[in-house]
Amino acid sequence: MNPKHLKIESILLILMSGLLPISISAQDTPPNSYYVEVTGFYEDQFDGLYLQFDLGTELFRYKWIAPDLSINLLYGSVSDEDFDDRNRDGEIFFRSFDSQSFMAWNAAFGAKFIIDDDPGQFIILPKYHFGKQEATGEYSDSDGIASKTRAFTSNSHWSLCAGYEFLHPKYYNKFGVYLRYTRFNAGKSLNLLNPENQVYHRTNFNTPAIGITLRFSTSFSKKVRASY
Repeated sequence: MNPKHLKIESILLILMSGLLPISISAQDTPPNSYYVEVTGFYEDQFDGLYLQFDLGTELFRYKWIAPDLSINLLYGSVSDEDFDDRNRDGEIFFRSFDSQSFMAWNAAFGAKFIIDDDPGQFIILPKYHFGKQEATGEYSDSDGIASKTRAFTSNSHWSLCAGYEFLHPKYYNKFGVYLRYTRFNAGKSLNLLNPENQVYHRTNFNTPAIGITLRFSTSFSKKVRASY
């Protein structure tokens, strides 16, 4: 064999040997993923809970960090009912009902910090949220009086998640359980309500809270080196 050809083949073999692990590693890098998420926040001003639902994506992962983008919807409500004493026939003299609720929709972005573990990974995720919120108040009573009021306002707040994600052995799927603290305040809209009847009306809503988040994410693809 021509020594010159042998030298070229040797160089190509060395290059291929060096590039193969890099290629395999690149193929095994987690691709961008999409997720759904639900969070329940404990807040006694809302009969115990208010909820947040998210749709989002992790664009990529670089070493120990992954950009996170999402849109979310928050909802909570509180209701009160009152009635006068019953007469001898068991009839109620007067009954009234009041409800106040809010709905907020936001875009959010953050950076997820990742600490790899054998069956999964620990994560810390600060996020900034911005959008709008709407509050609704409804009152009615047995005298035929009924009123409905609405209030709108802008919204921005921070949240912080810390938790653990379980990794699927064959696919780029993850199931996460996080503890989340949010600075979201539904009082920005609820405290603006001005109902005609002021018997139940509250003006002291302040709702930053701690909750539990469940997240499922997928990349719709199989791992290159799957564990069986």
